[in-house]
Amino acid sequence: MLEVGGPLFRGDDSIYIAAETPARADLATAEANLPVAQSAYDRAQQLSGRGYTEAEVEAARASLAEAKATLEAAKAALKLAQTELSWTTITSPIAGRADVSTVSVGDLVTAGQSDELTTIVRADLIYVDMAEALGVSLSAFMTREWETITPKLARYGGTRALKISGEASAGLSSGEAMAVMEELTAGLDGSYAPA
Repeated sequence: MLEVGGPLFRGDDSIYIAAETPARADLATAEANLPVAQSAYDRAQQLSGRGYTEAEVEAARASLAEAKATLEAAKAALKLAQTELSWTTITSPIAGRADVSTVSVGDLVTAGQSDELTTIVRADLIYVDMAEALGVSLSAFMTREWETITPKLARYGGTRALKISGEASAGLSSGEAMAVMEELTAGLDGSYAPA
């Protein structure tokens, strides 16, 4: 059973791991250089006019600004590398079970392709084998789009019954389907209720 966010497919991530490693190293270097540049600027500013010229103070200020910009660029590069690495794992947007996969190990998949890789089937859906004769309660149908039929009264287990048929549609829980059935039967005389 898949949980929301559970992994479905993993792509080859070696290129993205290789890109993340130097990005992480560049960030560490930028983080180490910033305090050095800050210290050099602070010292130049304190000693301005007493051993440091205005040009040297400005050079230290420029070095500090460059160190800050390098740090921000390194953070952005690492974030991009991590984002691209995360794209190699496709996760489930809903809870359920994965149906038959349309791809196999080694198949080429691309970003933005229109063919689905698999279908995730929600766990709360009801499946009925219509080849077998059986009764299905009205709460099993999940749609508001019912066929217009001429109502036929029948006997079912000694109780008057009205057959309503429809197709299941995704997106409604069985509780919501029951509420729909209650709306449909509200117009009937008081001797009917959803099964």
